[in-house]
Amino acid sequence: MSEIKRNPPWDYDEIILALDFYFEHSPSIPDKQSSEVAELSSTLRKLAKRLGNAVSGDYRNPNGVYMKLMNFKSLDPAYDGAGLASASAKDREVFEAYGDDLKSLREAAAAIYDGAMSDEPIAVTDEPDDLDHEAVEGKLLIRTHRTRERNVGIINKKKEAVRKATGKLACEACGFDYEEKYGERGRSFIECHHTVPVSQLRPGQKTKLSDLVVLCANCHRMVHRGKHWLSIDELQEVVLG
Repeated sequence: MSEIKRNPPWDYDEIILALDFYFEHSPSIPDKQSSEVAELSSTLRKLAKRLGNAVSGDYRNPNGVYMKLMNFKSLDPAYDGAGLASASAKDREVFEAYGDDLKSLREAAAAIYDGAMSDEPIAVTDEPDDLDHEAVEGKLLIRTHRTRERNVGIINKKKEAVRKATGKLACEACGFDYEEKYGERGRSFIECHHTVPVSQLRPGQKTKLSDLVVLCANCHRMVHRGKHWLSIDELQEVVLG
């Protein structure tokens, strides 16, 4: 007898899209045979392919998508019934993050949807820190963010602008200067961080110099470490103690 393969657990990206759908239609969630649920199923399949995941014939099929929507009812204090009692830890995490902030949920879902439908190149793998501390916004937006941080052309322009304005390339959080520490070997060595919130990233969006800050490798890692990414102001507060 062949082994029955289960669909993989839902990722944050997928849960955000489903939760946005849930609140858009609540309290009258379309049934599993509806065109609306079928469209959500199709979107989730496109998202998976965009991330390079294997997509079987029944991946995120309408039945499974509808069950996920019913899981949200068990988390929704506005729902009087019980709902399905199989909500995952990630379901709860996303619901807690966005259940009282539908504007941010809509922004994140719209960004994920646009990214799923785009053919703009993105990083094909996740960074080790992203795997260890996956942000609640999900993989697609994080990969888009990482890709824009690695745009060599805009990074070099940012470095030139900072050097012209300050006479050096020092970390904007802690002040570390690689050239000062390592001499010629450290000249022009600095990393760039893209400060635009991932929920506001859109395919084809041009990165401006003002969107970037220069950071040493340590500070840049600390920004990205954890489910909540630090703003530059928050990072500076940590550095200054």
